[in-house]
Amino acid sequence: MERQQQLDDITAMNTSLQAGYNVAIHHLQNITQQSQIELAEELKKNEDLSVELIAVENQKRAQFDAYQAELAPMEHFKKRYEELRKGNEKSKRLLHIEKQNHLKTKNMLLKSAQKLVKLKQQYKQNVAALQTDAKKKNDKIKAYQDDLAEVS
Repeated sequence: MERQQQLDDITAMNTSLQAGYNVAIHHLQNITQQSQIELAEELKKNEDLSVELIAVENQKRAQFDAYQAELAPMEHFKKRYEELRKGNEKSKRLLHIEKQNHLKTKNMLLKSAQKLVKLKQQYKQNVAALQTDAKKKNDKIKAYQDDLAEVS
């Protein structure tokens, strides 16, 4: 009888374990099913967000393309501005060179004028010296003529 009691206890325990196992399996199936539902909902949300993101990206690309199209004609002006700016820099450089050349010419003219003034002063001194010499010679000639007139 004791053996029968042990068998009954084991059977009861086995039945209890089987019932607990069934409850756990059922509970896990419910959790799995709920997780699959939630996962499907998340996937749907992600798909919706992906579609929205693609739409926004396409819209931004279209805006960018439109902006590029607006800027395309301005590239000509930008290039022209750059050419003018470079030309202006070249003109400034040439103007600077021209100013330097003008200053050099002005300095050369100033030096030439100073030399001319010195030469003019030397000329006047030479003329004065020649006039003085000529006057002395004329005086000598007059003195000789006077001496000749007295002798004759």
